[in-house]
Amino acid sequence: MKKILLRIDTAWAAVEKWMLVALVLAIILLTFGQVVLRNLFSTGMAAADVTIRHMVLWVGLLGASIAAKEKRHLSIDIASRLIPQKWFHLVELLLCLVTAVICALLLWASIKFTQFLYEWGTGTLEGGWALLAGLILPLAFGGVAVRFLMRAYFELVDFVQIIKKQPEQGGR
Repeated sequence: MKKILLRIDTAWAAVEKWMLVALVLAIILLTFGQVVLRNLFSTGMAAADVTIRHMVLWVGLLGASIAAKEKRHLSIDIASRLIPQKWFHLVELLLCLVTAVICALLLWASIKFTQFLYEWGTGTLEGGWALLAGLILPLAFGGVAVRFLMRAYFELVDFVQIIKKQPEQGGR
């Protein structure tokens, strides 16, 4: 089960990384094109600035999802120094579950927000375009929630293995 989950996660991370590359390249090209059009022709692309802002949001949230996969996200690592190694996986399990629940709540809120974007539109990005721009929120929070649920599962498996390996102490 662990191998299958890791393969799925690795494949999804590869898709995210390619999306990041494409988005950063598009941001650079769109920004360069906008500068050239403004300076040389005194004009510009109608929705380029709004599109670039949304693309930056996509880059940031996709980056956060990849950081969660690679365990390079922001964290306070005080527990690993204070608790015995035996209990480390249990503490990590609890932290992963709490993080997954928070991300799941943000997922729910982002779905509601994306519905709002679609129904009411946002300035120059109305209807379907607003939906496309806002889709990163549920995708990112859902992806991070799933990643932390998988990590919680892995921590549980590791904790159970450590407990099984330790000899019985005490007894009657």
